[in-house]
Amino acid sequence: MKKKHFRFSHAQMAVFVAAASLNACSQEAEFANGSRVQGAGSDALAGDMSGPGAGFDPSSTGYSDDFGDAWEPFSFTRYDQVVERKDVAVQIRPAFGEVEENLTMQVKPESRAEFRQLVRNNVVDSFTQGHDGAVRTETFAVSRAGLLDILVVVDNSTSMEEEQANLSQKLGALTSAIDDTNWQLGVINMSSPCLRLSRVIRRNDVDRDAAFREAASVGMNNNVVEKGYPMAIRALKGECLGSSNPWIRPGSTVAVLVVSDEDNCGSNNGSRSCAFDYGKNATEMVEFLRTIRPSDRAKLYGIHWIPNDRSCSTALGEAWKYQEGVAATGGIAGSICEADYSTTLRRISQDVRRSVSKEFSLAEAPDMRVLQVAVDGESLSAGYTISGHTLKLDQANDGRTTLVVTYSSGGVPRFDSVPLTKMPDEDTVQVTVNGVLLPESDWSFDPATKTLRFSSQPPERAAIQLRYKEKVTWKTSFSLGRTDIVPATVKVDVNGTGAADYSLSADGSTIQFPAPPAEGARISVSYRVRGDYTTSYPVSLSSPAKIDSVRASDVDTGENIPVAFAGDAVVFERDSVTPFRKVLVIFDYGEEDSQQTWELADYPEDGTFTMTADPPGACTSDVSVTGKTLSFKCNPGDRATLSISYRAITARRSTFDLSEELGREDSRVRLKKLQVTVDGKETKDFELARGRLVLGAGVVSTAHDAITITGEGLRKASSDD
Repeated sequence: MKKKHFRFSHAQMAVFVAAASLNACSQEAEFANGSRVQGAGSDALAGDMSGPGAGFDPSSTGYSDDFGDAWEPFSFTRYDQVVERKDVAVQIRPAFGEVEENLTMQVKPESRAEFRQLVRNNVVDSFTQGHDGAVRTETFAVSRAGLLDILVVVDNSTSMEEEQANLSQKLGALTSAIDDTNWQLGVINMSSPCLRLSRVIRRNDVDRDAAFREAASVGMNNNVVEKGYPMAIRALKGECLGSSNPWIRPGSTVAVLVVSDEDNCGSNNGSRSCAFDYGKNATEMVEFLRTIRPSDRAKLYGIHWIPNDRSCSTALGEAWKYQEGVAATGGIAGSICEADYSTTLRRISQDVRRSVSKEFSLAEAPDMRVLQVAVDGESLSAGYTISGHTLKLDQANDGRTTLVVTYSSGGVPRFDSVPLTKMPDEDTVQVTVNGVLLPESDWSFDPATKTLRFSSQPPERAAIQLRYKEKVTWKTSFSLGRTDIVPATVKVDVNGTGAADYSLSADGSTIQFPAPPAEGARISVSYRVRGDYTTSYPVSLSSPAKIDSVRASDVDTGENIPVAFAGDAVVFERDSVTPFRKVLVIFDYGEEDSQQTWELADYPEDGTFTMTADPPGACTSDVSVTGKTLSFKCNPGDRATLSISYRAITARRSTFDLSEELGREDSRVRLKKLQVTVDGKETKDFELARGRLVLGAGVVSTAHDAITITGEGLRKASSDD
């Protein structure tokens, strides 16, 4: 519900400040400081409302003042007891100086502890006997091995006409040493990463020479910035016209040849420079190569102006960056000024060949039990390596044509013993081979190594299973966790049947069996501890100095029960205490005088004391009660049982906690009305401060029953409202 607030003007607030400062605030100060509000009552407290919400309607939902504080109306009624009482009833036999009390012995319920014997884990260890595997022969064409991807980057600036013509005729020199590999070649210029002719040129292409001549003739453009390395990186990624068309093959060796008469990025340092492109220097070019290939599978090559070569007069710039890239990868470079590039291209071809790996993928991974490797009919004992499924020929076998590999694979070593995963209970071990149970004479077990050994090796690929229960140390003792147990009360059940074959430890805290209970047995122990027995019982009538003796008996059986009297209580031996035992206790005061004086346990409240005699009229003369002292007179021969009952005041309260209704911060409450009635009569003899109401001593001493506290006013709203 949305709160409704009333706001006061500055003029109204001025009146409030003046009046409340003299009247309500003084009253508020008394309230806050805990001084007694006396002789004022609800009218004086109502004057406290000259501030926020003066003359408020309690049914309204809220007020606020010009200080921004919101106030909510509240009211409450509190009922409580000033006087607390108890009813007392006793019997006495004054003619015989005896007082009787009936009581019921109390024993707490039995404690119970539940345990369970260990359950062994069922374990199954499975094995499969080894076997020799299979032998196979595979044949490979050596000349078709070794993936090689070559990227040729050609400068297409206007100064490159002769150089392009020189290069385009030399595919044979470039491939002279690699024609026994599985090579492919792509050509780009320095303006675009797109492959020339939109294709790669392959070893088996019938038009490979013509295609290379056309692709290497990249044309000439006066606006070219020589972005050799940036375009190479983009081409190796497969970028072209905003799309991605990767062409280099997984696992291939990569070679990049840059042909240019200027250095990477050329001599243009303006806005068209490649100074901000990735690949602007040799470091970035080499860095990229290492992300796609290991160092022995990717190199940079060049035909450019080799720095400090003063014989090169037709080039436009020394290629420091290209030369740095070649040196960093271990490649080869030749001069752009040479009249014929054939020699340089053959050297590059031979170097590339050394990086191409002759690798062959076998159908299975050889297990080396059988292995024969032959090239062109010649058996090899060296010159190759095998790793997993891959066989790699060394360079010494270059130029060969056919590789034949005969090998075994899938073989698994055989065994005549197996390790167990857990320590078994040896009596539970069962061994099966191909589903047939082996007799115990066909195997043995070594507990030191947890190894089971067969008398004879199981057959090839046999399915072997070992079934057993894991060995455990059986429990023979179960701790109850305490030392105050009464041994005679202990009862033990095993699987619901009472057990007698057990003992208690010396300190009584542990159940011990001579032999362990059965596997998984449920052990239930019930017991009582010394503190469970109530041996001391208070009595309602006491005059310790006058009691000569006390005796007790079982109400149902009449059996005498040992008892002692201490202070205001009777005390029994623990062995005599049983649950709900009804006991008659007789106090003998040893008096037979006609004038009797007895001390009551409490002060009877006026008008509540009654005493009746059985038989009627006996010992009921001159009855008087003064404080806790009862006096009466018996006639000679009276043999009476006197039943005494009265109500005793046990406490008088003067302080009442109203913090739940008012809180403890007085500044957050403005009371319009506070009315206090005791026994139906309004009183103004009280103090109220910090949520506590304290009655005056005179009111408390004369009170008979209850207090009613009624209040209403304003409460400052919490900050969350």
